[in-house]
Amino acid sequence: MRRILRYLAAAALAGGGFFTLYEQIEAPDTQLFGRTLVAGSGHVVALTFDDGPNSETTPRLLDVLERDRVRATFFVVGRAVLRHPEIVRRMLHDGDEVGNHTQTHAHLNFLFTREALGKEIDAAQAAIAAATGKTARYLRPPFGARDFAAIDAAHRRGLCVVMWTAMLGDEPAGASSAELARQLLRQVRDGAIIVLHDGDQGRPGRGGRSYESGAVEMVIAQLRAQGYRFVTISQLERTISPGPPADHA
Repeated sequence: MRRILRYLAAAALAGGGFFTLYEQIEAPDTQLFGRTLVAGSGHVVALTFDDGPNSETTPRLLDVLERDRVRATFFVVGRAVLRHPEIVRRMLHDGDEVGNHTQTHAHLNFLFTREALGKEIDAAQAAIAAATGKTARYLRPPFGARDFAAIDAAHRRGLCVVMWTAMLGDEPAGASSAELARQLLRQVRDGAIIVLHDGDQGRPGRGGRSYESGAVEMVIAQLRAQGYRFVTISQLERTISPGPPADHA
């Protein structure tokens, strides 16, 4: 049954005829393939960023977070960590958390062997550990793509898979920061995990959806005005599973 579902998901992505089915299977809140962290509880939000670090976007973003005293969680791509380890070290120095977003931003549903899945996850873990001396505790699969094998690979490594409740779509790069903030804020509720992007799938240079980071200041200001408190993913996790703090990267 698991193998059938896995190949069905891959076929649905490749051939647009089953795209609606694929979207249902891969919806961020589905637990079909195994437990993932989708949201917390209480009047808190977790601000997260994918696809970095980026040499231009990420330092400016870190300046904003430091100024506004917001701690966030960055899901970094291993190949970008290898280029900019100093930026990842700054994240931890500022009190932010670092999670695994695979080594090359691979679509995990297209990695059909345990070895290939393990290589993507382990190489990113090694890059984070080399840069920071710490081991990442959380994994966000690129594109939100996961199946039984991907979830199993994460869980066997002690990684909690983190999805989201609020994320922008494929808005054009010319969209204003105000409009991006409005679209994102409409999706926010108590315990939300918010996704923005500070890189381009770990590739050098700007591009991709890194323009989304320009909306961060407005998002922070408006959520603060609504009384929300900003937390990291480990803090959010403890709102639903209280326990002693762990040593996260």
